[in-house]
Amino acid sequence: MLAKIVFSSLVAFRVLSANVEQFGSFFNEIKKEQEEVAAKEDALKARKKLLNNTHDFLEDLIFRKQKIKELMDHRAKVLSDLENKYKKEKEALEKETRGKILTAKSKAYGDLEQALKDNPLYRKLLPNPYAYVLNQETFTKEDKDRLSYYYPQVKTSSIFKKTTATTKDKAQALLQMGVFSLDEEQNKKASRLALSYKQAIEEYSNNVSNLLSRKELDNIDYYLQLERNKFDSKAKDIAQKATNTLIFNSERLAFSMAIDKINEKYLRGYEAFSNLLENVKDDVELNTLTKNFTNQKLSFAQKQKLCLLVLDSFNFDTQSKKSILKKTNEYNIFVDSDPMMSDKTTMQKEHYKIFNFFKTVVSAYRNNVAKNNPFE
Repeated sequence: MLAKIVFSSLVAFRVLSANVEQFGSFFNEIKKEQEEVAAKEDALKARKKLLNNTHDFLEDLIFRKQKIKELMDHRAKVLSDLENKYKKEKEALEKETRGKILTAKSKAYGDLEQALKDNPLYRKLLPNPYAYVLNQETFTKEDKDRLSYYYPQVKTSSIFKKTTATTKDKAQALLQMGVFSLDEEQNKKASRLALSYKQAIEEYSNNVSNLLSRKELDNIDYYLQLERNKFDSKAKDIAQKATNTLIFNSERLAFSMAIDKINEKYLRGYEAFSNLLENVKDDVELNTLTKNFTNQKLSFAQKQKLCLLVLDSFNFDTQSKKSILKKTNEYNIFVDSDPMMSDKTTMQKEHYKIFNFFKTVVSAYRNNVAKNNPFE
């Protein structure tokens, strides 16, 4: 009986063991499949995340590209607007500057000429023809023209047509024409007044010349008017003293002398400046010249005007001018926008701008001279 029970138990244990092994293998397969499924799900999640990240990156890239395009378009527009604005301002400034200089010169010359020709008081301030003719070693055609300008009878005078006539003969002919008095005191008075008048004209022309040669156009009309008022005052004072004195008219000569003197000063100044630039041999001298210009006690606007005048005086072709102004404009934008310049004051930035502008103009001029020099 006991043996049967033991045998049955062994049989049951074997059967059970066999089934457990089968179930264990089945569960392992299920577990393995679950792990594979989980791994695939993780891979899909990772791929989905990567795709999402890639999509976000592409969207961000497109957004940034659009922003960069907008910024580039904006920058191009700003630069274009600035260039157009600068071009218009430059053209207006050049026109205004040239106009003021021409107006000032024209006004100064015109006022003087008109005053000398038309004012009846001035007509009395004429050098004595008798003394004038006697003091001439030779009597030229120009001298005759000066006399005949106000005394037409000189043109038809036989004495003045003779090449052998002496100055005394011609002076006597003038006396007979009645164009002056032979009274000695009157002649002395006339000579003194003529000398005073000549000095007043020379002083006036010198002062006008000095004003115009400065090229500082601020309030120049005011200062020219002051000089004109001073000249008027002196001239009228002389005219009142000369009321009863007839003096030979040579204001054309005096006016011509004044104009020649002004033009001579301008010519000398321009030649000196040109020679100075042509003799600048190296960059050290160029930097020294530029520093001397930049450190002048003038406003930023006045220095800009001077730079434009210098640029205009060198007679560059239109394309070269545009190139110089474009480079200057780009440098000015750089100075205003560069973060490295953020700690600089407005005055310091203006100093950099003027230094660069002047040096660029002069360097271009030097290069142009060297390029066109037939001896190099």
